[in-house]
Amino acid sequence: YAFILPYALTLVARTVILWMAAPVAVGWNLRVHRWKHLFRDSGIILATLVFGTLISQGDYLTLGFVKNPQVVGIFYFAFNLSMETFVVLTISVGGIFFPALAKLNDEPQRQMDGFLKATRTFALICIPLCFLQAILSDAGVHLAFGAKWDPAIPILQVLSVAMGIRSALFLAQSLAASQGLWGLQLLTYGISSVVFLCIVTVCATFGGSQAGLVVAFGELCFFMLSDGVFFYIMLYR
Repeated sequence: YAFILPYALTLVARTVILWMAAPVAVGWNLRVHRWKHLFRDSGIILATLVFGTLISQGDYLTLGFVKNPQVVGIFYFAFNLSMETFVVLTISVGGIFFPALAKLNDEPQRQMDGFLKATRTFALICIPLCFLQAILSDAGVHLAFGAKWDPAIPILQVLSVAMGIRSALFLAQSLAASQGLWGLQLLTYGISSVVFLCIVTVCATFGGSQAGLVVAFGELCFFMLSDGVFFYIMLYR
């Protein structure tokens, strides 16, 4: 309840505030004939989110099947710490960047120029911070937790580098969303989820006693490849 109740209350409060800011009249006319348009676009987005969930949770599930709960716990701890800088910087910016780009759909050159400028600026900020996180993780973990989480430190260092690379390329997703390229996102997420699960399974199976660290290196290679390819597609399509 300590985790679920605050989240549920926050969602209710947010809904009330947004409804007050932009009220919507709800009537008894269900307009069933329009549902097919809703399901078409929503179905693509839902499927994309499912593939995204496979990528975000597939490493934990695979390590849980192949190894033991201790390995999963160490990897989970390291992964969540590695995400801190990435999430703080990208989530807020992504929400602002999407509508800003959507307003420029009628001016593709300005849209692309803005995208490239924002990507360069964001890379100059995020990559050094994520790499600094990797450098300071040893001292930081020891300072906060002592020797309890020592096995997680090398995993945290590798994943911090991966997050730095992701942060430099993630704005391509906002560009695709602003252009309504839901089909392209579905295709790339679907392929990426299959590749990701294959890489993680191989790394976890043959990683031996360092399975968590090997999986972290596998994810580093995966994100470099998948995010780089998607960025290239959006740049030259």
